[in-house]
Amino acid sequence: MAKSAQFLRCNALDALSMKECGEYIENNFQKLYVDTVNWPSVTAYQPICAVMGAYSDKYLYAHFVVRENGILAENCKNLSPVANDSCVEFFLKTPTSDEYWNFEFNCIGAVNASHRVTRP
Repeated sequence: MAKSAQFLRCNALDALSMKECGEYIENNFQKLYVDTVNWPSVTAYQPICAVMGAYSDKYLYAHFVVRENGILAENCKNLSPVANDSCVEFFLKTPTSDEYWNFEFNCIGAVNASHRVTRP
């Protein structure tokens, strides 16, 4: 079952660099550890992964910390199949809609994002 991270308002993050935001979030916000392997028939391997985050009037901040045995990063362009690399995935949905946004980020920062109503 999917868990939901509790993101707190923090407008002060807007004035920080990306590195400073990551450090601040990691040191001051509660970590939600990912403890589910979605496709155990494909692999039972599970890296250590935690997510924490915040939001401001302008931005949404999702900070992932991942520790794994080895990494793969072949997709360098946005909208490329980063799910084939070492990646994290993030979903956003409002409580009143069936629509959602899916974001996948690989370990070198390439993103694949989509707006969906159902899973393909």
